Amino acid sequence: MKLKVILRGLLIMLLLFSVHSVFSQSSETQPAGEAENGRWTVTTRWDYRVRENGRYIGYANRELREVYEKQEEIPAGWIVNGDARLLGTTKKNGMPVAARLEKSESVSFSLGRSGAVTDAGNGFPRLRGFPTFPEEELQVGDYWEAPLDILIFGPRGDRAVLTQTASYMYIGIQPYMGRDARYFEVQWAIRYRGSNPEIDSFLNQVEGSHKVSLVVDAQTGSPIMARDNLKENWHWADSRIETREGFALIFWDGVPPLDSNGIKEKFKNRFGDKVVIESDFDELKNLNDNSEDIVITDTPRGLSVTLKNLHFQPDLALLLSEDKPLLDELAGLLKEIPDRTILVRGHTADVGRPEDEKNLSEERSKAIADELSLRGIDPRRLIYEGVGSEEPQASNDSESGRKQNRRVELLILED
Repeated sequence: MKLKVILRGLLIMLLLFSVHSVFSQSSETQPAGEAENGRWTVTTRWDYRVRENGRYIGYANRELREVYEKQEEIPAGWIVNGDARLLGTTKKNGMPVAARLEKSESVSFSLGRSGAVTDAGNGFPRLRGFPTFPEEELQVGDYWEAPLDILIFGPRGDRAVLTQTASYMYIGIQPYMGRDARYFEVQWAIRYRGSNPEIDSFLNQVEGSHKVSLVVDAQTGSPIMARDNLKENWHWADSRIETREGFALIFWDGVPPLDSNGIKEKFKNRFGDKVVIESDFDELKNLNDNSEDIVITDTPRGLSVTLKNLHFQPDLALLLSEDKPLLDELAGLLKEIPDRTILVRGHTADVGRPEDEKNLSEERSKAIADELSLRGIDPRRLIYEGVGSEEPQASNDSESGRKQNRRVELLILED
């Protein structure tokens, strides 16, 4: 049977109109309600052992969050913009912890009506063409193959795309968390042995295998999750051989709109006159150093909650005990905003030591994330980063200006 492969699962999460089911050409389905705003996420969580030249190095617990949104419809499909966020260690002693934001970058590509990703270059998405289904109605035991493009990363930040082939088998319908789901077994090998100068500059060869269990919503055809059991050997150009063995979990989901007005109202109800709500981000720079503890403003990335009057010991990440009741109240409110990621951003004044400022701001943002976690906020919702003195709100020429620049910001992200 000649198969015309189409990436239907992802499209069903995106389309704003009816499409044919990936499993039957005769039935129609509506997109999942959470994705009707054209936003979706792909979250990959790695958990694997690492050996270098045969010596055990440790476990890698990392996470990649890809957040996408359709921006413009074009004849061939859509222009898609978004963000990709690479997080550091997400576990400690086997338990989830707030993760450091290692890298964040903007993403833009074209998504065809057939599901094909173009104009992405060496940027995200990480997996292009996964999952892919045939257009014909599937029967248990059906087998097919489809191309898969994989974005790979070198040890110095180099990137390239490898084209491989994935094989699929349809297993059948089984329950998954209270709903019917279709299960698939997917396999692909990752292979490269030289011949591309762009890749040869950082990678001599790679070989490995991926065995994947894929779960797809039986009603909508949207992918839900996949478990990727992986084993890879990377032969880097610097003569190191890195072995990775473990698994990755991949989750797809639609993103409902952020209820910014509702969140602002919650803050007003809980904190009263201590809250200032600004509609224009630039107006924050005009605020005087007054008695307000919390300033809330809309930003392109989400809702920014600036904590102006948190006090740390000088040059340390130790929060003074007098400010901990504020975090008690803040944690109580954040529990009323479930399922949203919170990026804790530390800011410092510019005192002429940019590296120290960056490190201190990161330590303080981590301290606040840890305090919120201790107060019952799921650490998997928490990310932290240190901005240093790179985003001042006032002049650093005066003590009052420097005081305004020393602050902690909670960014309640759109995703």
